[in-house]
Amino acid sequence: MLVDGVPAIPVHPLERPFVVFPPFPDPPAGAQIPVWSHFKPAGIRVAPDEDGIERDGRGIPTVRLGSHHKLTDAEKTKYSSRKKQRKGASGVVVPWYELWQEDETTRRAIINPAINKADRLHMALDDFQAGRRWPSPEAKGNPSLIWQVWRDYLGLSSKVGSEHKSKSKQELAADDEDDDSDMDPSEDLANVTVVDTQRPDTSRAPQEESGKAAVARRESRRESESEKEAFLNDPETSVQIFFSSYWRFKGHVHDEAKCEAGPILVAFFIRYLIRSRVFPGDEAVFKRAAAMCDRAGVELAATLAVTRCLPEKVGNAFERLYGQMDQRFNMSFNPSGDRDGDSEPESGTDADASEEPDAKKRKVESTPEPQVSQAEPMAQKTSPDTASHVAPNIWGISEDDADPNVKKTAQLVDSSGSGNGWGSSTADDAHDTPSLGWGQSSWGASTTLATLPAALSSTHTTGLVESSVRKIAQVILPTPAQQAEQTLTPAAAVEAALTRDFATVVFAPWVRVGNAVPSDIHTPQILPNSRGRHVGGEPKAQAPHEDDARTAFDPQRDAIRVLMDPDTAATLAPHVGIGVRGLFVQLARRAAPAADAKPSGKAQHAKAARADQDVEPTPYWYVESAMLSLTSFHADKTVSGGDGEA
Repeated sequence: MLVDGVPAIPVHPLERPFVVFPPFPDPPAGAQIPVWSHFKPAGIRVAPDEDGIERDGRGIPTVRLGSHHKLTDAEKTKYSSRKKQRKGASGVVVPWYELWQEDETTRRAIINPAINKADRLHMALDDFQAGRRWPSPEAKGNPSLIWQVWRDYLGLSSKVGSEHKSKSKQELAADDEDDDSDMDPSEDLANVTVVDTQRPDTSRAPQEESGKAAVARRESRRESESEKEAFLNDPETSVQIFFSSYWRFKGHVHDEAKCEAGPILVAFFIRYLIRSRVFPGDEAVFKRAAAMCDRAGVELAATLAVTRCLPEKVGNAFERLYGQMDQRFNMSFNPSGDRDGDSEPESGTDADASEEPDAKKRKVESTPEPQVSQAEPMAQKTSPDTASHVAPNIWGISEDDADPNVKKTAQLVDSSGSGNGWGSSTADDAHDTPSLGWGQSSWGASTTLATLPAALSSTHTTGLVESSVRKIAQVILPTPAQQAEQTLTPAAAVEAALTRDFATVVFAPWVRVGNAVPSDIHTPQILPNSRGRHVGGEPKAQAPHEDDARTAFDPQRDAIRVLMDPDTAATLAPHVGIGVRGLFVQLARRAAPAADAKPSGKAQHAKAARADQDVEPTPYWYVESAMLSLTSFHADKTVSGGDGEA
C-alpha cells in the first residue's frame, strides 16, 4: 500500500487507537443523535427523586464513574455536612458502613504489583484511609479507634512522628536566628568551661538510657515486622488471632458496639485489597480472611450473650445447697470448722491440700504414663449425718418428712420471711447457711435459684471440681422419666427428676491453638477439695468421649453433662462451639451407710470422711462460676520455643 508514493508500514492491531474517526460508528438501534443546532442543554444533574436514584436533566438515571477523585477541603466539609444529616426512611441516621457500601465497589487502589508486598500493604492502608467519610470518635463503636488498633496490630501504625518541625517551633527558631544576626560580633562572649567537683559524673547515664531505648526500638521494630509478615503469609490466621486473643487483650470484648464495628471495618479493608488486586496471586487466602471477619462478627456477639446468662439459677441453687467449691480465693470464715470443738485441722482440709498440686505435678512430670489419683474430701462438706440440718433450712422440708423413693419438690424460703427480723439470725442459721466468698452476697439469691429435689442433699454430694475452658458441644432438652420413680433407688429417683426438670448442655474439652503466654486458655485443673478418681498427666490428642462412671475421669478427653435451666439452655443452643472458662462441679452419689451403730466423737468424723471419699460419680455437673466466654476460633500467637502453658 502506497501513501503519497511512500510505502506505508502496517500497524499492529494492539497499537491502534481505541476509536478511529472516520469512519464514524453507526448509532445504536433506536437511538437518535440530534443535530447540533437543535440541541438544548438540560443540565447535568438534578436533585434525587423519592426513590433515591440520581437522574440527569432529562430524567435518565446517572451512572457512577469508575474512578474516584479526591475532594478538596471545602468539598469534604460540604459533603460531610450534607451526609451527616442523612437519615433513612424510618428517620434513623444511616450507619457509617451503609454509607461506605454505596460507593465501595468503585473504590480501588492503583498500586504497582512489582514492588514488594510490605510496601504494597502500607500503600493500601494509606489509600484506604484517605478520602473516606470517617465517622466522628463519638460514633457508635468508634471505627477510627478500631482502625488505629488494626494498624498497630499489623505493625504499620499511622502515628509516625514527623521529621519536620511544627509551625510554632519553626517560627521560634526563626526568631532566635534573627536575634543572633542582630548581635554585634564584637560582643560575643568567650566560652568558659566550669568544672564542678562536688557533683558526681553522670555523663554515662544518658548513654545507657539511649542504649536501652535503642534496644527497645529494635525489639518493637522486629515485632512489627513479624506481625506484618504473619499477615502477608497467612491473613486468615492473622485475622483469627486479632479477633480472639488480641481483641481480648485490648479489652474490646466487653464493648458490644466495638464487637459489631470491628469485623465490619476489617472486612471492608480486606475486600478492598481483593478488589484492587494488591496481591493478585493470593486472592483465595484473602477471601478466607474476609470470611473469618464475617464469622467474628457473629461469634463476638455470641460470647456476650453467653456471658450474660452464666451462671444460671440451677448452678446457683446447687451452690446454695453445697456451698462454694472454689476455695482458691475464698477468705471468708468457715462456720462449720469448729462445729464439734475440734481445734486441729483434719486431713483433707485446705491446709493439707495446699501442697497437693505441687506434689501431684512432680509425680506427673516424673512418670510419662497417666496417673490415677484419689482426691481428698473437702473438710467442710455436708456429710450424711448433717444433711438433715441443711435440708430443712434451704428447702423447707425436713429429711424425715421426705420419702426417699418418691421425688418431691420444695419451695425456697425467702430470708425476709424467716420471722426473725432483718439482719437477725439464730444459732442454727450459722451452720445451715453455706459460706460465701469475698465480695459475694446472698442478698436476693433466693429469687434466682431453681427448685431442686428435696432428697438431693441426702443422696448426692459434690464430686470432682474442675477449673477449665470447655466448649458448648450439644444442648439436650428435658426428657420424661423412662421408669416409674417408685421402683427406683433414692439416688436414681433424684437423677431421674433432675433430667426431667432440667436441660443438659454437653461441654467438650477445649483444644488450644497457639502457645503464647500469658493466655486465657489454661490446662484443666482438678481442685484439691474434689472427691473421686481422675487422671493426671500430659494433654492427649484423642477425640473427646462421654465420661464413664466406672473409669477415672480424664479432663483432657472426657465431655461433661451440665444441668441447666431449660430457658438458659435454649439461649445457648444457637451458640454451639463457644468456649466457657469456669468452675464445673460434679454430682456424686453418697456411699451407702453402714449397718452397725454410729460411732461417736472423732471416730464418727473419720468414718464420715471415709464415706465422703467413697462416692460414686455421676455424669451430671453444674456450673458454679463462669469467668469468660471465647469464640470457637480463639487462637493465641505461635511463639518458637513456647511451652504452651498459660
